[in-house]
Amino acid sequence: MKKTNLVLLILASGLWVIQWVFSNEGNWWALFLLVFAIGEHINYYHTRLSYQTPAEWKDWKKRGWQRSVLARELSNHKRVKQIH
Repeated sequence: MKKTNLVLLILASGLWVIQWVFSNEGNWWALFLLVFAIGEHINYYHTRLSYQTPAEWKDWKKRGWQRSVLARELSNHKRVKQIH
């Protein structure tokens, strides 16, 4: 799904550019949704971006950006698959 999500984000970006060029109105809502979707892709598959509790923020200040849980699990799954 990681690759599929990336392809869909690229297609959505292209469609947004086409819509922006050929439309007379500013489509700020569509840009907001696109940026949000890109942020979620990064949050799920690469780096954890969401820190909700004060304890999580303190941990972030100490250790900095961390890989997301899904990214770690996919990486572990890939290693286990290569061993077998």
